[in-house]
Amino acid sequence: MRKSIAIAALLVTVLTGAVSVQANAVPTGNIITAAWQPVARINPQKAYKVQIVNQAGIPVEYASTSNEFAPRQLQPGATGLLTQLPLPIYLLINSVDARFNLKCSVSANQNVVTVTVRQLPDDQPGNSTVDIQKTGGIFVY
Repeated sequence: MRKSIAIAALLVTVLTGAVSVQANAVPTGNIITAAWQPVARINPQKAYKVQIVNQAGIPVEYASTSNEFAPRQLQPGATGLLTQLPLPIYLLINSVDARFNLKCSVSANQNVVTVTVRQLPDDQPGNSTVDIQKTGGIFVY
């Protein structure tokens, strides 16, 4: 019963917006990432590159939603490099064989975005879009 009351109180707090968060607070301890937080950042004022590393063990295909380049295939173990991309850009990365789910992990270092593509088990949903925004924030979904 106490557990139900605690859960109900938490739900009411969340639904009513009673939790206050200081706008300029610096988080301490473990940071929980959420869908609206970028997974990495670049400096949008400088040139940047995107390298796509295929560790999926199967061929993958990548393209942009705004057709900056023709769709390209990337064989297992290979790396593709993209330069001079406009911001914002949405990169789509998919398995050539639709039966396989992929996971894209993203990191950025010195304005080089590295997208590492891995295969997931069939029962796990993956992601296939890398969104690099005008602000330099990078999201994966």
